[in-house]
Amino acid sequence: MDGPGAAAAAGAGPGASNVPAFLTKLWTLVEDPDTDSLICWSPSGSSFHVFDQGQFSKEVLPKYFKHNNMASFVRQLNMCE
Repeated sequence: MDGPGAAAAAGAGPGASNVPAFLTKLWTLVEDPDTDSLICWSPSGSSFHVFDQGQFSKEVLPKYFKHNNMASFVRQLNMCE
């Protein structure tokens, strides 16, 4: 997954067109300062880190997706490659 600069350049921010909804939601949740303790960009900005998968799936996933299943989230990530 590309970092914030690439996401912005690709128009992945809120309201972007031609960007899959999953990627828009992903960009939004990684950019959200309220989620920084659970998910944030790597120092290089070319990937992101999830620090506590259990807490992330309980607290963050349901806010952005219709599920709280970490395996489903990972499957969606793998389809973006």
